[in-house]
Amino acid sequence: MIRLFYFLLSLLLFSFTSEPEWKEIDINSKIKISLPAGFELSSTPNPHAIAHYEDTMHSLFLMIIPESKDTMKAYELDYNISSYFDQFSLDILSKLSGGKLHGVKPEKIGELSSFHGTIEGTSGTQLVRYEVSAVESSKHYYQIITAFQAEDSVKYKERMLKVISSFKEL
Repeated sequence: MIRLFYFLLSLLLFSFTSEPEWKEIDINSKIKISLPAGFELSSTPNPHAIAHYEDTMHSLFLMIIPESKDTMKAYELDYNISSYFDQFSLDILSKLSGGKLHGVKPEKIGELSSFHGTIEGTSGTQLVRYEVSAVESSKHYYQIITAFQAEDSVKYKERMLKVISSFKEL
């Protein structure tokens, strides 16, 4: 009886600490990204995003927005990965009250150059945290935007960073 109790207790504890299952998503045969179980296509997608997923149970969000370098050149926009990151992160900051950007650093996602940073601020009455990256390929810049409630940072930051680092252009 005691062994059964400890067995059930260990199963219960394991279920709360285990990593969720992950699935790799192919998006329009252009990119792939891995998402933890619970993410579904958003019911209110952003029209500029090629990927907009959410886990409504945990208030987690992912959006990927591509921008063609050819289109940018046609509009005489001259970006590099750093200036592109600055521009799109400023756009997010402008929508937050008391928004702050920190931890900005260059990184590699696979073979692609990227810049990553953390944005925190208030949206409505919620303190939110964004883990954001700008990724550069030969023909595109991609904005990878993840969001969650700031109070859940300890629980979800690493998971969302893993989502970002799984990005692949096909």
